[in-house]
Order: sequence, then structure tokens, then C-alpha cells
Amino acid sequence: MTDKASVEKSRYLKALGADVVIRRFQQSPARLIIMSRPRAASRRKLQIRFIQSQYSHPANPEAHYRATGPELWEQTEGKITHFVSGIGTGGTISGTGRS
Repeated sequence: MTDKASVEKSRYLKALGADVVIRRFQQSPARLIIMSRPRAASRRKLQIRFIQSQYSHPANPEAHYRATGPELWEQTEGKITHFVSGIGTGGTISGTGRS
């Protein structure tokens, strides 16, 4: 994970038994995922190897399309005029905007 991620997140993953490697955030998130694949593949002792790919996983914006967008629409009684979102993976803004 990048050095921009919270300390709590890495501590939580370590507590669950994950092998957490912190990398300086100099490159795109996609590049970090590519760099992590050989390391995951070399960990043959592990029964489960998982690389989270939230930047390209279709379930990321889909979750906001199915849940966040309709929730905001309902709470504003269809009168929402502006939506401000942080940009991380882009899932919130792209998924909610489809609603």
C-alpha cells in the first residue's frame, strides 16, 4: 500500500495476518498494483493471495450507482442540485453521477 494510506489501515491489515508493504506514492495506483503482483505470486506458502484492485474493479462505481446515488436522491426528495465528492479511486463520483 502507499505511504498515503492511513496507519490504522495498515495496522488493521497486519492484525488480520496480511503481509503489508509500504511504498512511496510516486507512481500511479495502477503502477503500484502491477509492482505488487510478482510479490504476491512469490508468496507460495500462503493459501490466499489477494490484490485489491479497487481502481479498476467494476463493483466500485456500481456500488455507488446502486446505493449512494439513490440514497442521496431519496434524502433530497429529488431536489439535489450539487454533489461534491473527493476523488480517490473515482468510484463515488462516477457511480453516483450515473444515478
